[in-house]
Amino acid sequence: MAPSSEALTDAILKSVQHGEYPDSEAIASADLSTDALPSLLQALDTARDEIKTDIRDLSREAAPDIDGWIAQAKQLQADIERSKATAREIVQQAEAGKALQSNIDDASSKVGLLQNELAFNGTLSETLVRIKDTKRLLDEAQGAAVARDVITAINKLENVDQSTVGKGSLGSARVSGLLQNRVKSLRNDLIEETLRRWNMLITFDYSRSRVVICNKIEQGSRSISIADVAMALVKLDLLEVTIGRFCKDLIRTIRSRFATGKSKTSGPVEFTQVEEQDILEMGPGSDNDGVGHALEDFIKIIKWLTKCLPSMITTSLSSMLLPPLISQFIKDWLQLTIPLSLEGMRDFENALEKISDTAESIGNLGWAGREELVEWVDAAPRTWLTKRREATLDAARRVMLIGLKETKTVERVETEMVAKDDVLGGGTEQTNDDWDEAWEEGENRDPQGPSSPIKDHEDEEDEDASAWDMEDDAEESKANNQPHATKIDTSGANEEDDDAWGWNEEDQGSPNATKSPIEIKKQEPKMNGSKPITARPTEREVTLKETLTVTSVPDGILEVILQVIADAEGLAKPEFSQSTIAPAATGLYLLPTLVLAMYRATASTYYSTLPASNMYIYNDSARLSSQLRSSLLPPSSPGTGPPRPSPSPKLKLDPDLRALDSLSRRAYAHEMDAQRTILRDLLDSAQGFANCTAPPFAHECDRAVAMTVDRVREVHAVWAAILSRSALLQAVGALVVSVMGKVVADVTDMADISEAESKRLRGFCDEIAALSELFVQRGEEGEVVSDVTPYVVPNWFRFQYLGQIMESSLADIVYMWTESELRLEYEASEIVDLIEALFAESEHRRKAIGEIRKSGGGS
Repeated sequence: MAPSSEALTDAILKSVQHGEYPDSEAIASADLSTDALPSLLQALDTARDEIKTDIRDLSREAAPDIDGWIAQAKQLQADIERSKATAREIVQQAEAGKALQSNIDDASSKVGLLQNELAFNGTLSETLVRIKDTKRLLDEAQGAAVARDVITAINKLENVDQSTVGKGSLGSARVSGLLQNRVKSLRNDLIEETLRRWNMLITFDYSRSRVVICNKIEQGSRSISIADVAMALVKLDLLEVTIGRFCKDLIRTIRSRFATGKSKTSGPVEFTQVEEQDILEMGPGSDNDGVGHALEDFIKIIKWLTKCLPSMITTSLSSMLLPPLISQFIKDWLQLTIPLSLEGMRDFENALEKISDTAESIGNLGWAGREELVEWVDAAPRTWLTKRREATLDAARRVMLIGLKETKTVERVETEMVAKDDVLGGGTEQTNDDWDEAWEEGENRDPQGPSSPIKDHEDEEDEDASAWDMEDDAEESKANNQPHATKIDTSGANEEDDDAWGWNEEDQGSPNATKSPIEIKKQEPKMNGSKPITARPTEREVTLKETLTVTSVPDGILEVILQVIADAEGLAKPEFSQSTIAPAATGLYLLPTLVLAMYRATASTYYSTLPASNMYIYNDSARLSSQLRSSLLPPSSPGTGPPRPSPSPKLKLDPDLRALDSLSRRAYAHEMDAQRTILRDLLDSAQGFANCTAPPFAHECDRAVAMTVDRVREVHAVWAAILSRSALLQAVGALVVSVMGKVVADVTDMADISEAESKRLRGFCDEIAALSELFVQRGEEGEVVSDVTPYVVPNWFRFQYLGQIMESSLADIVYMWTESELRLEYEASEIVDLIEALFAESEHRRKAIGEIRKSGGGS
């Protein structure tokens, strides 16, 4: 239904008046027809009239307020007009003030200009007066110079104020430059004349080593004295430069007197006087060339200079001449008086006394610069000790440089208490006559026998026990469940960190590699089929005498150290109690430490030219330590060795001897490490012996084993010429232990071994086992006298069993396990692994494995 016209009209009015939108959708969407327009217009007119009526009513009510606003607006407009008028008046007055200020500034500038003109005229007048005075003084100075009155000319020249001439506006004027040039020219003339007079008064003749000083000379009607010349040099600021040149000329002239050796061409100084001339001249060469006569001539020259030269010259001359002259004198003369032994100590004491007298004489003459002589005398003990230290270290250096060129064979004696049935001690039937000769009874026991290559480091300050990884070694062996049946008791022994090389437990369990012969002898090796030998209460003392090769270095170093200690003990005697050098005795006791420290620091460098240099260091260090202990240290127990005087408590060589022992062990260990590394690299080329029958791996395995065996033999040949018999056996034995351990580890790691491979491996084992001949001692007819292979190669039986297993049947292996000593060398798990690798799965293999596990206690 369409909305009515009244509703549309009402909606439009609300929209126009109030902006309302119709609520009804019908109204909002309705069309506005023409019929609704009249009513809409009428409604709009009515609404408009109502609004007009409301506006009129409001206007009548607000009329009074609007009138007041209009009145206020008119008043404000009037005030604005008055302000504009005032502002125009102010602007006019400001413009008038600027004109007046401009007039004032113009007048002020004119006044300033007049004042500057007056000041300039005054300054110009004063400057012209000064120029006139300066010219007068310059004329007077010029006249004095022409009359050869140098002192007067210099005094006149000093009154010339060059700074005044060059000041102000005339500083850059031509007249100022002319005056300054004239002053400079006159000054140069005076300098030239003064130096000419100086050279006339003092002359040098280098060829004749002669100096002539004239007190005065006559020149025309004037007398020229050296004092006047010195005064002129002071006024010209040339005294220091002139005296410096004089010092150089004097030193050059008298150098031949105080030179030493071939440079000395003249003898003592000689003095003559002819009228006003004092002449110093070096005499012909003579035998009086000792330090005492040189000091006497030194004082004579100073006294002569003091007499001939004025004090103003000698004061500066002393500070310039004495320091370089004394320094050269100390270097050329006094240093040569320092003796290198106590034989010339009396002469040195006399020289020190003369030096002190010379220093005192220099002070009495009023010369400065004697402090260096006094300091040298006071430092004589330190200087002597320094020179002695240099000579000692140089002697030690020469010993090491020359001593390495000469080698010699020496005997080493070591005594120990051993059981009567000890094999190495000669108590069993295996010991032959040769060993009986080596192990002699009844010899005096050497308390300081040679130490083993590597001992327990717990009592050493310079060794880090953790570096040997002993704990890691044991843990690794335990983790791998490796047996220790053939290992000898290693308590108290330090072992190499073989685990770090990847070698198996046989290497790690080889204490003989780092023990001395006596330590090996004291061990209890497990022989095949026997129980460990138990020590019997009955023991006997045996002495092992062996020969080894050393260089001449230990004897030379010992001789150097003994000489130093002899001098130190000599200075402690009553005859030197009042000696100036006596305080140096304490310092002498420190020189052996320096010598030994230098030996330890440079040994690796000097010995590097020798074959197996580390083994030479091992022998030499041990010999030097032993010699020092036997020569300097008291016996470890009373009644051992011949009586010898107790060393001074100031001689503290215990740390150095321990360091020497440590150096010996480290050199041995380094050599062993190097050889083990080479052998490991050679065996690594076999690649674990896998496919050892298939080309090209077969050739590589053959080559690796052959080169390894050849390397061990080569090392044995080199070491045999250096090491003692026991050290050679233990060292080569350690290498063989490493080789065998590596082979055993590689073979036991193989998961499958064919019949051809087992035969091949047996051949490799036989080839390596042939190295046992290195540990066999034969008689004159080639018969075997002794065989110490099981003692120096602890894993020998383990390796032998490995070769037998390679070609044994299951029954043989079970028999060796149950009835023989195979279980002493291997664990059940290892034998099981080898059986599984060698034999195919079968009922026989299962039974064999079960029997081995049952008897071995393994799973």
